[in-house]
Amino acid sequence: MNETRYNAEKLRVLNQTMFDFLLRLQQCSTLGDKQFEAMFEYAVHQDHFGLLLKRLNEVDTQDFI
Repeated sequence: MNETRYNAEKLRVLNQTMFDFLLRLQQCSTLGDKQFEAMFEYAVHQDHFGLLLKRLNEVDTQDFI
């Protein structure tokens, strides 16, 4: 199995990408989309948190220090 090494820099890039995505989504949303923005943001954050938690439990966290 080809394991990707996780480190602080990759974690930073992942977080930055997620927040950039949410910002662009907010900038492109229409007035009709506003009612769903908070729900969508919450879902994205929950998925992101779940992914991070899963991966952190699978890898050696010594690389993050």
